[in-house]
Amino acid sequence: MRRLSILFLVTAVGCVGACDSSRVTKDDPDVPGMSAEEAAGEYLTRILDLRERRAEGGLTLVSGEPGTSAGQELPEAVSEEWTILGPALFGATPELSTEHAQWTSKGRFNAANGQVTYAGHPQRDDEAAFSFAMAANEGIEFFAFEALEPAGSVDQWISREIIRQAGPVFVASLLSAERGQLNVSPEDLAERPELSANIAVIGERLKVSPPEEERAGAEHFDEALRQLVLREALSLGSALYRAGGWSGLEWGRIEPPKSSNYAVRPDRWLGGDGEGQWEWPERFDNHKEEQEWNAIQTGVVGPALLSLWLEAVVDPRAARTIYSGWLTDSYRVYEHGEEDESVRGFNWVSAWQSPHEAQEIAAAAESALGHYHGVEHRERRFRVAVQGVNVAVVSYTRDHDPELLNQEVQLLTEARFGIVPEEGAPLSFAPTLYERYVTAAEESVLDEEEWVDPVAGWSVNVEPLAGWTVQKSDEAHVRWFAMHSDGTMIQWTTELLNPLEPEFGTEEYLQKLEEVFSESVSAQEPPYIEVVNQPTDSTVEMEVMGLIDGRPLALKLWQWHRGDVLVSFSVQGPEETFGERLSEVGSVLESLTRVGEEFQGRKASEGDDGIVEFRIEDE
Repeated sequence: MRRLSILFLVTAVGCVGACDSSRVTKDDPDVPGMSAEEAAGEYLTRILDLRERRAEGGLTLVSGEPGTSAGQELPEAVSEEWTILGPALFGATPELSTEHAQWTSKGRFNAANGQVTYAGHPQRDDEAAFSFAMAANEGIEFFAFEALEPAGSVDQWISREIIRQAGPVFVASLLSAERGQLNVSPEDLAERPELSANIAVIGERLKVSPPEEERAGAEHFDEALRQLVLREALSLGSALYRAGGWSGLEWGRIEPPKSSNYAVRPDRWLGGDGEGQWEWPERFDNHKEEQEWNAIQTGVVGPALLSLWLEAVVDPRAARTIYSGWLTDSYRVYEHGEEDESVRGFNWVSAWQSPHEAQEIAAAAESALGHYHGVEHRERRFRVAVQGVNVAVVSYTRDHDPELLNQEVQLLTEARFGIVPEEGAPLSFAPTLYERYVTAAEESVLDEEEWVDPVAGWSVNVEPLAGWTVQKSDEAHVRWFAMHSDGTMIQWTTELLNPLEPEFGTEEYLQKLEEVFSESVSAQEPPYIEVVNQPTDSTVEMEVMGLIDGRPLALKLWQWHRGDVLVSFSVQGPEETFGERLSEVGSVLESLTRVGEEFQGRKASEGDDGIVEFRIEDE
């Protein structure tokens, strides 16, 4: 089925509630007599109140210019590994840094002296406020929990950076929502982290663009790394809050994830899924020994760094989906020869949830190798092979015997792995509202008689569409559609209501709906829109005729919601047969029947179940 062909005009309706990027930004008036220092003090008090903490330690606030950073100082083990792993993957050694220059120039915490240095007035500038909140939260956590243990690998360093920013970015996002007069509670943000797209500063930073030549190379690795860490920090902070409130966030800071696998997949971390252990093929080891290659570095690439590597050839939004399929990986870098004659070989094997995923990763890996190391070198420098769920990669810095390349990559696919379970965390993972929505949507059923949609809470009789081609969709939003031989199409879509957008059925909501359709339909008359009480308690009904993609068509739309799910039911077709088709559609609408319970987010009071009590004991 060609899914793209069914995403006709009504898919724009979803943007009324979820895609509008406009944000409300509060323009704070000057407060007579309130200096920047006083404003910073008040902001710090608000942060402490929000986190349910009291001031402790020697945290001090200093108004001034934080200055530019000389770069993050990496642990020795991380720096040494990166000088080898960076070139093996990217053909260069990009800088490992997660500092955002736009923010650290306006607010920075210095652990050496316990100071938060900030520029400007925290109550009058969005970025200054966000920077101050990030820096102040980092300072609060430093004095409450002390510094994180130095990472022992690049993968672990990434996980440390994610958890280091998790609490600060979660709190800073909440405070930015307050500044923008957006009603977002900690429970709201935790359950629906996608709401951050509507929040000033953080929404802009989290935007992910398709790969472009100017940002896909190793020279733009630092930008992609900063964005990944920030995005995953907010996701992890939200997950820890869902699991245990503020106590959950603090537990994560005290017992940080030991790998990026745990940082980007908190369900695995909290569930004690464990990590992989590899047994490399003996024949591969013997081959390397016979060829007099020396192993100079071993380790794990990990899903976070792997997704960054693939961003050059895969849409970043798709690159992130590898987290669900990645099981484990292991790499070795070998060296042969000395000084100017030395050659390095990168040997890497990974395991995936299914052979299909392994095949997809192999294709992407081959494209990435060509991108970073030159596609012209494919014949004599690198190979990719798949066996079952294993993907093997072999890459050299100089031309190599093609037969040896083939032999080595096939040997490497024979590597064996096992996942060693670990003790679970004192927290239970809870999925986001959207994840529960997607899971519930999978339970929908379409047969010859009816459509049952548990996530929307409705069923309809589709027998009046006997002369139509009715088909269920695998998409989470476009649930089912029907096509008539005269070109008329019906579509049933669902989406989560966005609580930060105009309330359903209000004048502002109707105005935005009209604007969306006016951009897509060339019509002499504006769309007819009204709120009626049929076929459900409160329904938005819209009808328009005009040119859609250059063709004269008529469109009618019904929208209603139950719980947190918005349903859009539409029919679009040629004007001359539209009336006849509407009678058939009307019979379907008349059969609407409620099923199941309303699908909605957890109430704030439900978060009490996940509270974890703990204390820190000095040894």
